[in-house]
Parts: sequence; structure tokens; C-alpha cells
Amino acid sequence: MQPFLPRRIREIRCFMRSIVDYCGSAGPELFELAPMLVSNLGGSVTLLQVHATVIRVFVELSMFEDALLTYIEAKKVGVELQLCNFLLKCLVERNQIMSARSLFDDMNTSGPSPNVYSYSVLMSAYTHGDRLCLEEAFELLCEMEMKGVKPNAVTYGTYLYGLCRTRHVSSAWNFLQMLCQRGYPRNSYCYNAVIHGFCHEEQVQKAMEVFDGMKKGGFIPDAHSYSILVDGLCKQGDLLAGYDVLVEMVRNGIAPTLVSYTSLLHGLCRAGKVELAFDLFRRLKEQGVKHDHIVYSIFLDGCCQHFDLEVVYDLWKNMVHHNFIPDAYNYTSLIYAFCRHSYLKEALGVFELMFEKGISPNIVTCTILVDSFSKEGMIDEALLFLDKVRQLGIVPNLCMYRVIINGLCKVNKCDDVWAFFADMIKRGCVPDTYI
Repeated sequence: MQPFLPRRIREIRCFMRSIVDYCGSAGPELFELAPMLVSNLGGSVTLLQVHATVIRVFVELSMFEDALLTYIEAKKVGVELQLCNFLLKCLVERNQIMSARSLFDDMNTSGPSPNVYSYSVLMSAYTHGDRLCLEEAFELLCEMEMKGVKPNAVTYGTYLYGLCRTRHVSSAWNFLQMLCQRGYPRNSYCYNAVIHGFCHEEQVQKAMEVFDGMKKGGFIPDAHSYSILVDGLCKQGDLLAGYDVLVEMVRNGIAPTLVSYTSLLHGLCRAGKVELAFDLFRRLKEQGVKHDHIVYSIFLDGCCQHFDLEVVYDLWKNMVHHNFIPDAYNYTSLIYAFCRHSYLKEALGVFELMFEKGISPNIVTCTILVDSFSKEGMIDEALLFLDKVRQLGIVPNLCMYRVIINGLCKVNKCDDVWAFFADMIKRGCVPDTYI
């Protein structure tokens, strides 16, 4: 009978889905149908299983009120904790926090009593959603202690994540240290949340302290732990330390993720160490790591800023060969490369190619070209291009206006500068002190 049961449940689900589609909501007729269905099937399914199936159908259709009504009906025959937790998790995942809290309170009042999984699910509602509720999350921890429900590593990790999201990273670190001192359960997720929190706050040395504490506590850092640290160190500009962490990662038998390499690659390019980035890019390929579009974009931008056009051409062709379609960011990098080498005509050709490919330029793309016109002393052409920019629906910003003003001053058109200022203010762009 057991292998037969899942198929029967699937049949009931399809049947109930059809009924719900027809009726449009839960109601007396649907609830009267459930015992009739159980009777006609000769007891091969229970009434609770039918109710559970109906709840799943309502959840799939985002009919949460009807799912709760069915839950209330199911309680008449003795609802199981597993079903309550399933419904609770679905409500939290769909951001139905008030309904989830009502269900949780009902479980507390009339049973079945919430277990550690129930508390952890509700905790995630208070720490992961759009509306963070740390007070409620802390109250849940207090309630668990009062009722003798011991939090597990997931519960604590979820709370720590919430603290870090609200930028209470020091409090999170103190809380984690308290867990260590008391021997309470914790896992790598707990440490990763705090490491990420400190890196996000640009306190990378504190993140390193947590990382060391993680290892001393007997927890092996995972790929995520290392990736967070590498990213934080590289963003801080400490590329050597970032590279050392990457080496340690490999030495400990953990394969670096593409995210880890991307952080280091981006850091090297941003620091102008493009040759080192090129070595890393090539070595990754030799090791069988498949570059994604982000890696190509980062390295292409670095090459466009520091290498000659031949290298840029080869990389562009390589990217297209691997079926990555250049986007506005890639075209902007290429336009910058041409302008850097004073190939304005070719840069304008790439600009037109963008339109042919259905890719809209952005304000950065246009500012690069305006700047190139100005540097070539072609201020009239720069002003004409500015009109074209406006026709494209792109609103010039302070940076673009600054480029034009500098260009006008270079060709001694000071009278035009004041007229340009007036037009700029008229269009709602207020000059800064730098201009």
C-alpha cells in the first residue's frame, strides 16, 4: 500500500486543484467533499492527508487566506506539526508575515507546540525580509529559552544575519563570542554572517579576527568564508593579503569559486596591475575554469584602460567566440580604449554599432565621447553631440557639463561658458564648486 500512496496523493492533488480552480476559494462545499473523498477511496488516504493536499494547492495558487481556513478545518481532526511548519515556511517565503505570526501564535495556544524548526522559520521572517524586526527576533530567542526549546546553529545564524543586516556588526560579534564561551551550537554560517558584516562595513581587519576565531573554534572555513574575505581585502586595496587568502584556500583543498577569482581580478585591474590580472586570467583558463561574462567585462575594462588596442581586439573576439554578447558596459570600455588612443572616428563607429545591435548607450558612454571631442578641440562637435544625447533621452549630468565647460575655456570661448551656465541651470542642473 505504501508505494501506492504517493500516486494516490498526486491524483487527489490534481482533483482538488480542478475543484479549487472551479470554486475559486475554500468553503463548506470543499470541506464537505474531503470526507466523502476519503470514504470513496476506501481508507487508502486519511482526512488529514486530503486537507494537507488542499493546503498545498492553495499555497501554490498564493491563496493564503484559504490555506489558513483549510488549516483551521484540519485542526478538527488533529493537525500534525509537520504540516504546520510547512504552512509556516510557505507563508514566510511569500512574505505573508502577519499570517505567519498568527499561525505561530495559534500553534502556541492550541498546539501542536512550535519546535526549534518553527522558531527558526519565524526568525528568518524577522531578519531576511524587507522589514527587519530585530526586537521581535530577540524576543523569539527569549521565548525559546523560557519554553525550554533549545535554539540550534540555524536559529543563531539567522539572528546573527539580522544583526549584521541592520549594521549592528559589533553586537553580532559579541553575541557570537558569547555563543563560543557558553558552548552553544554554531556553524560556519554564523561566522560567515559576521565576516560579511564587517567586510560590508569596510572593517576588514575585524573580519580577519572573526575568520581566525572561526578556525580556532574548530570550524573549517568554506568557499563562502574565503570568498567574502578575498572580496573585502581586494576592495580595500590589500591585494597581496587577498592573494594570500586565496592561496590558503587552495592549500586547504577548497577549490576557489569564480567569485573569489573575480574579486582579485577586479582588484588588480582597478589598481592598474593589468599584467598580473592577465596572468591570472590566463592561468584560470589553463586550469579549466570557465570565465563568465562578468570576468570578461572586468578584464576587458582593465585592458581598455591600460593595454594597446591589439590586446583589446583579441579579448573582444575571444569573448564573442565564447557566446557572450557585449553589453553597454563592454561597448563603453571599448569606446574609452579608442578615445584613449585618440581614435575618435573609430569610437563613434562603435557608438553607432551599439544602436545597430539594439544596445542603448548610457551617460558614461556619452560623457567619454564628449570629453574626446573637447580634448581634440572640436567643441562645436561636442555641443552637437550633446544635443544628440538629449534626443536619445539621456539627461546630461554635472560631469558631462564640466567636460563641456572645460572644453569651452580651452578654446577661449568664455562668453559661451556663461550662456552654457544659464542653460544648465535652466535645465535643473545646479553647478557645484568644482565647476
